[in-house]
Amino acid sequence: MSRIAGTDAVIMISERGGAGGVAVAVADVRASWEDSRAGSLTCALPARDLIRAGAPVPFVSSWVNYTHPSAGRWGGVITATDTTDGVTEIVAESYHVLLRGRLSARRQRTAMASAGALFIRALSDAGRADPLWVTIGDVDEDGPLVRVEWRGADLYESVIPGLAGEVGYAWDVTADRVARFVARLGEDRRPWVLLAEPRHIVNSRYAVDLWSVRNSIVGVGGGSTYDRATYFQAEDVASVRTYGRIEGERQYPTLSDKTTIETRVRRDLLQTSAPTPAMELTLVDTDHCFAWFREGDTVSVELGSAGVRDSLRVTSRALDTVAGTLTISGSAEAV
Repeated sequence: MSRIAGTDAVIMISERGGAGGVAVAVADVRASWEDSRAGSLTCALPARDLIRAGAPVPFVSSWVNYTHPSAGRWGGVITATDTTDGVTEIVAESYHVLLRGRLSARRQRTAMASAGALFIRALSDAGRADPLWVTIGDVDEDGPLVRVEWRGADLYESVIPGLAGEVGYAWDVTADRVARFVARLGEDRRPWVLLAEPRHIVNSRYAVDLWSVRNSIVGVGGGSTYDRATYFQAEDVASVRTYGRIEGERQYPTLSDKTTIETRVRRDLLQTSAPTPAMELTLVDTDHCFAWFREGDTVSVELGSAGVRDSLRVTSRALDTVAGTLTISGSAEAV
């Protein structure tokens, strides 16, 4: 933990539920935003300042909100504090974790519906005894039918990732505590956003791995036994010719319709028939570029040092106010 000479940001701390908010000056803010999982925030301040500000007690479970002028808003729950030699470090996780430790219905018959409809049902059921403190926002209720049988599973750890994984959707909880479950977060911003080295990008990593390729996929649906399960196999002939045959299996335990499984296999094959470059870029806020995109967006990238011009689908943003940088990561997306 750094020794604090001064403060460089202000956060708002409120009671669980949002009442009684107070502004607190802090230093060393680091915040992250993630696609389909919780981000984090850490910061530090003298312990006496936290007490003098009248922050809610206990601090753990309080809510915290922070706004960066370019990187945007962050909201979440304080999950830990650590005070050493009079300096308190605050650790928070984004509002996604309001769904952690909340369970689906413990006794529920097997249900079959779209993943979006089941998402709404899971949140509605879990919030009956005590509020989840989230509002259901955009939900894509189209798509294949999914079969589930929940027995008290954790929404954050199991239910929502399971639904999203079955149909390839994304989800999040915004800084306004709005839960979304959609075919994809973000938008294609390549026509308007070009991140270039060295103007915006000060460090870069561009990695290609053969073993990210699967050009022959067997998709296996749900069934009482493996022999009775519905399956479908497809391959990309051109990819096999180029990279050699690299086979893989995909388990779709909540899918049983062969047409739906075929659609999933072909979509997965399209995504894995060639190596997908992974990128990690560290940016400075030249031209206020931190404001140009958010997680889920696809942007254009130009890496002069690697001789690369490609597209990047941003799945993670990590802000470091001490260094004045934003580190983004994700994978290349076909133009």
